[in-house]
This record gives sequence, C-alpha cells and structure tokens, in this order.
Amino acid sequence: MIILARWATVVALAGTAGFAMAQSFVVSPELWDRPRTGRAVLEQPAIREAVKAHLGRQGSHLVVHHDPTQEALLLAEELRAWGHDTALVADEGGLAAPLATNRDAIEVVLRGIDRAGLITGKEAALALDVAATQLLAADGRYHLRSESRVVTATELVDEIVEWCEAYPIVSVEDPLAEDDPLWVEATKALAGRQVLGDDLFVTNVEYIARGIRENSANAALIKLNQIGSVTETIEAVKMCQRAGWGACVSHRSGETVDSFIADMTVALDTGHLKTGAPARGERVEKYNQLLRIEEDLGTAAQYAGKEAFIRPVRF
Repeated sequence: MIILARWATVVALAGTAGFAMAQSFVVSPELWDRPRTGRAVLEQPAIREAVKAHLGRQGSHLVVHHDPTQEALLLAEELRAWGHDTALVADEGGLAAPLATNRDAIEVVLRGIDRAGLITGKEAALALDVAATQLLAADGRYHLRSESRVVTATELVDEIVEWCEAYPIVSVEDPLAEDDPLWVEATKALAGRQVLGDDLFVTNVEYIARGIRENSANAALIKLNQIGSVTETIEAVKMCQRAGWGACVSHRSGETVDSFIADMTVALDTGHLKTGAPARGERVEKYNQLLRIEEDLGTAAQYAGKEAFIRPVRF
C-alpha cells in the first residue's frame, strides 16, 4: 500500500475470540542507509507498513485457513520474482528489499495476496502505517526520500486518500506527524476507514481522551510497555471502546518471547493484535499463544473478519 513505503506489513484479522493477527513483511524502497552487523539501518521511512487483513470466512478457525509462515514464504517468492534478495530482515521480522519505488511495495503485497489464493478486497485488504513523524523535517514539510519529493501535510493526506481510492485500504496509522494540526482534517478525509493513532497517543489516556474530544482519529494503538502498567493499558482500551473507537494491541521493535500481549488482546476483546512477521522467535511466539488460546476456547473462538476493527465494551 504505498507510494511512500517503508514496511509492508501483513495483518490478519482472524481467529481467537474475535481478535486480529498482524504480520509485518518489510518491503521497503525507502531508506536503506548501510548494513551494520548484518542488519539494515532504516532512515527517513515513508509509509511504514503495508498490511494485509483477512476479511472473509467469519466463523472459521484460525488454524484452518491462515498459515502466516506460508504467507511469508509466498511473499518472499514474489520478491525474488522481482529480482530481490530476501535474506535481509528488519527489526520486526519483515522482509526488506530495495524496491525501485514506494508504489512497488503495494504491488508486491497485492501479488503476495494473489499467491496465497485470497481475493483482494473480499478476503484480504490493505492497511498502512505511514509513521509520518519520521518524515517530518525542520521546515514543517514531509520529505519522501525514495520519491525525491517534499510535500505539505495537505498534499500528504491527499495522496493517502488517492491510495485509498485506488486500493482496498481499510486502516491508516499515523498519516501525519504527532504534532501536526491537521489530524482532524485527515480523519474526515479518510472517512469510512480506521485512522489509527500511535505517535499521536502513545497509549496515554489523557492524549486519547483529547483525541476523542477533537475527533482527531478513530482508533488508538495500544502498547503495554509504552505506557508502563497493565492498569493504564486496560483503561486506554476501555476508553477507546466506550467511544466506539478501535483499539489495536501492538508489539514494539524491542520484543522478547513473552507472549502476554496475545492473552491481553483476547481478554480485552480488542479485535486487533499487531505483532510482527513470522520470521523471528519473539514474534512467532505471540502467534503460537493465539493458537493455544484458540485451541482452549474451542467453538467459542470465532473469526473476527471486518468486525475486528471497532469493538464495543464487553467486559
């Protein structure tokens, strides 16, 4: 999904008790500086993540229809078909490749969806993490290095709207920088889609409350180890749900194999879990825990589909 792409992520709205799973597959044309100890250094990304969201087959079980490891292999095949090495893996386990343009990132993900045998727009859709704060320069404009362009906030929002019209995009995270005054306008322009605040809210209930008052988004990213306590995390989720907002539980770049956020996602009925690509043990463990939870729940585990985006308070 991307004319400014840093990472192509794969999110699966699937499985256990109506939660969503997310896998990040980095296919970045934007920004590789130089390898250090075998890893790439990301600088000035444009669209951070492209997400594939499973939408159909409500009521199905996760293990039957969704194999994230297989999807990772299929996306790797697609990148190799484009002539790119797939050995380089970014912080959250995603594949990284020096694509010629940012729009190529969208095309790679879309073709990966085709390889997986899913119908784009019906069984799978796209989501973006623009991470626009990382693009903002001192001059107040957004610098898109991979496209050799500089745009204003209004121009960036207009471009994202164009992507949403051209591709089946269901969610846009951080379309503007955290202090940009045009968040309300961006949310209006992206009406009908999830507008997810990460840098804007940082899991802080005061910031989320302000966002709800101002209508500056309609969903918040929830990071337990960002706000620092389970109590505050639960309150952030409840606040979003009471307002009819989405609440997307998320991992962070510096993860361990602890899988608590998988349990928390199901327990709080958030509908979303964003936890990286199935290429590193600390990411895969969250998927494994979701599968264990699904097995324990049995027939009570339902496929969330499109309903995973906005969840009411149910606890």
